[in-house]
Amino acid sequence: MGHPLTLQDFLTWGIAKFPARKYMIVLSNHGGSWFGESHAVPNELWYEGDKAMCYDGGDALNMYELQAVYRDIKAMVGEKLDVIWYQGCLMGGAEVAAISQDYFDYMVSHETVRFGSENNGKFPALVQTLTGNPSAAAAATKCVDGPTAPNTKYSATYELSKYGALEKSLSSFVHQ
Repeated sequence: MGHPLTLQDFLTWGIAKFPARKYMIVLSNHGGSWFGESHAVPNELWYEGDKAMCYDGGDALNMYELQAVYRDIKAMVGEKLDVIWYQGCLMGGAEVAAISQDYFDYMVSHETVRFGSENNGKFPALVQTLTGNPSAAAAATKCVDGPTAPNTKYSATYELSKYGALEKSLSSFVHQ
């Protein structure tokens, strides 16, 4: 899973085989941080200095690789996809929103360390929660508030159209 073509091939196949009006991508695996965070698998968190996701014991998808896949998938679909859910540790930062904003309307992510056991039974519950054709905002919110929610309170839904205002505020803060 750590190679971008694996993700791109899967998404291309899935979209071609099961065309839809709405799309949600869920990346579920270890997430990482810019810094060497204390974690159950510390060697996986520091990946060539880049924040990354979906470690496979020697490789991972860094933000630039994810962005390249997202760019191609958006071109294939012809518009932004609805929701990206980073189902992994430490993926709730502004830098993740920065690479996701042009390709998705909403982002769901976790701001702290999560544990694999938090995923038990979550995905069947997610599918049930998404019946009835909810909007992208409702689907993303259900990932945080519904039966799919992690045991910790550190996950959130982000409306990515508002990222520009956040970036402007961060830039102002840094340059004061």
